[in-house]
Amino acid sequence: MGKKLLFCDVDGVLHPLPPLAQMASATLFSPPCMAQLKRVIKETGAQIILSSSWRCFEGTRNQLAVALGQHGLHVADCTPIPDLGDGRAGQILRYLQQHGDEVESWAVVDDEEVVQGEGLMMQVLAQNFVRTNGATGISVSDADQLIEILNSDNG
Repeated sequence: MGKKLLFCDVDGVLHPLPPLAQMASATLFSPPCMAQLKRVIKETGAQIILSSSWRCFEGTRNQLAVALGQHGLHVADCTPIPDLGDGRAGQILRYLQQHGDEVESWAVVDDEEVVQGEGLMMQVLAQNFVRTNGATGISVSDADQLIEILNSDNG
């Protein structure tokens, strides 16, 4: 039996993305959002694969590690740091290509559109993608969709 992977963004998923004028006073890691992420992981056994730009900087990775740890969660791995012009979809697909034989199922959660362009791989990505409302972060409905995707055999 293979691994279940959740490719996870941070801003707009684990906490609401505030208007630009309120960024300095924004609350990070909203308790309701973190509870939904924990529910997804608990009900699926998925590993968190960080696909957010938060993976690019040690300070943000450490901040995320502390916040996840407070909920009994951790990041198992990160998608590759982007090459110039390499979009999030390409990074996720490259990760799956490198680890595909180990993967039972996978899902992507992000507040921005990840699926870019046409083709079979983009169709597969679209079927495994849940887009959150960036103003609220991950919702009960979003979590339910992720659980359904991860508990199906889509590897």
